[in-house]
Amino acid sequence: MCGRTRCTLSDEDIVSAVIGPPSASGEEQQQQPRAHLAWPQKKNYRPLHNMGPARATPAVTGVRDGGDDPTSSPTIVIESMVWGVPRGGGGAASPHSSPSSSSTILVNGRAETAFATPTWARALAAGPEGRAVVLANGYYEWKRHASGSTAPAQPHYVARADGTPLALAALVTPPPPGSAAAGAHHPPCRRYAVLTTSPPKALAWLHDRAPLLLPTPEAVRAWLSVECGPTPASLKALSCASAVEAWPTLTAHPVKLEVGNVRYQAADCSLDVRQRKGSLGSLFERQAAAGAAKRVKVEGGGGGQGDQVDKKQGVKKQKRMLDAFVVKKDIGGGGGH
Repeated sequence: MCGRTRCTLSDEDIVSAVIGPPSASGEEQQQQPRAHLAWPQKKNYRPLHNMGPARATPAVTGVRDGGDDPTSSPTIVIESMVWGVPRGGGGAASPHSSPSSSSTILVNGRAETAFATPTWARALAAGPEGRAVVLANGYYEWKRHASGSTAPAQPHYVARADGTPLALAALVTPPPPGSAAAGAHHPPCRRYAVLTTSPPKALAWLHDRAPLLLPTPEAVRAWLSVECGPTPASLKALSCASAVEAWPTLTAHPVKLEVGNVRYQAADCSLDVRQRKGSLGSLFERQAAAGAAKRVKVEGGGGGQGDQVDKKQGVKKQKRMLDAFVVKKDIGGGGGH
């Protein structure tokens, strides 16, 4: 996983990521909210289409039930945390500081070796204070070309196919002693790093790592549990190949080269370049549709089911041609890990 996400989450997005989307029947559309958000540092969160390290993002630190009343809504406890842990661990970050160099911070940690890595082992030993669930719409990954190629890497956007935001397992380092008093006017934010694991087979072509997804509300609560935190065995079970293959479907598509520059924040950051107006993808789709219509006219068809199948097959063929063209011409851009 590269050090870049898209994080433009609304309150409802956060609720969906933590307790699940609304029921299809609409039974939950009542006056009482599905959940309450306890987020005292919300003002430090700035939604961004191209979120890089050293930025404050929503991090869930707890989910409290409604108490004795089983009908009351749960409360989701959120902190605005800064992405990236200084090498060696520890430290805090000002929510108003400018991004620091990614060479001086760790944005990710390997789940397989977390208990054996001092920085992450300290976070794991800190109990619930050392863990969080980081939320994002999706993340960006760069596809590297073959060795010797001078073409820039192609950025891709990865997200859940069902549109639910990602809930990612993260480890947190505490602020140093006395930092809260020193930053009374702008309290320092805690820092986090996202745990990663091997990707699902469907994404192995893109990169050899993926953020550790917490795919269900139950997995989110388990990661944040006060009573029973992760152990080497439970973390291995959470990140093993069989668990990863059981994740909800993730999709990936190429995006603009400009995403490689963290200053680029246009709303089209996550848009599939093949679907943009005037792109090769949209051109091929129009050509396929025109070809299908021409065949119907020549053959005297009336637009029946068989004609619709031919049209769809023509579109799929043109898309395959486009994918081959993308690889051959290196439609891609810069970006780093």
